[in-house]
Amino acid sequence: MSVPGAEAAPLPTLTTAEAITRLLACLQTCDKEVRRILADNVNTPLDALAALAKDKDGGVRKNVARNSSSTLELLTALAKDKKCDVREAVARNANTPLELLTALAKDKDGGVRSFVAGNVNTPRELLTALAKDTAARVGSSVAKNVNCPIDLLAALAKDQSVNVRWGVAGNVNTTRELLTALAKDQEVNVRWGIARNVNTPLEGLTALAADEDPSVRSMVAGNVNTPLELLTALAADEDPSVRSMVAGNVSTPTQLLMALAKDQDKEVRWRVANNVNTPLELLTALAADEDPSVRSMVAGNVNTPAELITVLATDESALVRWRVANNVNTPAGVLTVLATDWDKGVRGSVAGNVNTPIEGLTGLATDEDSSVRRGVASNVNSTPQLLTALAEDKNEWVSSSVAGNANSTLELLVAVVEAWSDEVLVSSDPYTTEALLASVDKPEKVEARAALARGPYDPELPARSSTTTRRKTTMEQTPFSDKVRIIAEAYHDQDNTGEDLDNFYLSYDLGAPLCVAIYNGGATANDIGVKWIEKAWEGFCEVMKIDKYGKYDSWDEILEFLGE
Repeated sequence: MSVPGAEAAPLPTLTTAEAITRLLACLQTCDKEVRRILADNVNTPLDALAALAKDKDGGVRKNVARNSSSTLELLTALAKDKKCDVREAVARNANTPLELLTALAKDKDGGVRSFVAGNVNTPRELLTALAKDTAARVGSSVAKNVNCPIDLLAALAKDQSVNVRWGVAGNVNTTRELLTALAKDQEVNVRWGIARNVNTPLEGLTALAADEDPSVRSMVAGNVNTPLELLTALAADEDPSVRSMVAGNVSTPTQLLMALAKDQDKEVRWRVANNVNTPLELLTALAADEDPSVRSMVAGNVNTPAELITVLATDESALVRWRVANNVNTPAGVLTVLATDWDKGVRGSVAGNVNTPIEGLTGLATDEDSSVRRGVASNVNSTPQLLTALAEDKNEWVSSSVAGNANSTLELLVAVVEAWSDEVLVSSDPYTTEALLASVDKPEKVEARAALARGPYDPELPARSSTTTRRKTTMEQTPFSDKVRIIAEAYHDQDNTGEDLDNFYLSYDLGAPLCVAIYNGGATANDIGVKWIEKAWEGFCEVMKIDKYGKYDSWDEILEFLGE
């Protein structure tokens, strides 16, 4: 592989036919992570998607199944896949036609049926049929679907399952009468959903504002339709989580925000700092808060002026500078300075910021840390020259990110796939035996010849068995996003989960469900959520008896590793 950010040789100009031929030639020998990203890219040619739909890796097939560019023919084939998470992806795809949704509604896996029930294109007739499903999560998905008819919502509001009634409580189409009735439900989760619903009438909000459970009062405090008198009362609640939700409510008036900005609890103050309606004078005051988490929220607020952002860019806390680097309104000059920050997280955020000037991106493309270079590879403003150089980066996560960049040309996709095909890795590995080199050094093997030119065999190095597995990634730990995906994939893979994992999901009842919600596109993680998920990851690794500091790409890989 080339040195990161080094001057890259110009890519050969290829016709579409030539590019696709070369892409298909080494697609199946290409690294799994690269194949997954290609399968997820809406610009990947259909011929390549068709090949990836037959990939041996379930994660690759799942990404094809959720790709909005996948054809009806591909979706039809993947709807019969042996892996339930692949079929789930088809069921979730907004382009999946009615006939496929109807077939998947009869799938043996409850997770697949629940995703059909949650698809916005599922018609009312099919929702009515799915409402009779014996699996509670299917009924819950029906209840949450915006197409669920009113009469069906009324019936589901009386369901024995808490999850089903919770789904009704959160549906924007649930009538005021139903919402008022469910506000008296014995289950906290149901009342929580009612308190959060923007259509809940004043009578219901008033009653729930006095609920004994602080999580219910918190949802009232965060509801944009909660009237001023209730917000004022909740701003004085004994529980800081309730006051923090008032502080973050966009309907909270300036007078209340000013009072909450002086709260002793730092979470309340940083919610004020993060509120888009917080006035400039209050942001300025909070920018000097003793707690870095509060200052960081000021740094990330889209309304924080450039002058204040410039000051916060010099903050002693890396968290504050990281927020500055992430802010879409941070001036280019500030981003250029932060591009040389000692903290790799700050530099990585600069690399991913769409406002970072080309000069800054060029410098970060040679950063010693792969996560920073990966940010440049993913940045939609990176030039073709930068992407070409990064396509041959020695780290697979960097080069594969080029394949996921919406601006990557077909030639670049070919370059990434050829750079990470097994033949290239074998050829460029200095430990490869001469006999193995001879077997791949053929005139028609363009990718092998290119690899030999980059890293020729050194006879003075001890030979190594050609069957030795080569670790192609330099990352030592599982990225946060992959932790979320793996925990969620394990949850959906009922065929391979036992009692220990079932107990895990019950024990980690905050972090684990949050992973599933994020994976399903129904939530995002704030700072507190990240902590829950990290704790859940530790518990997950303990249950699975794997190293929590190890690098895992998928749930399938963990199963293979454990020999299941």
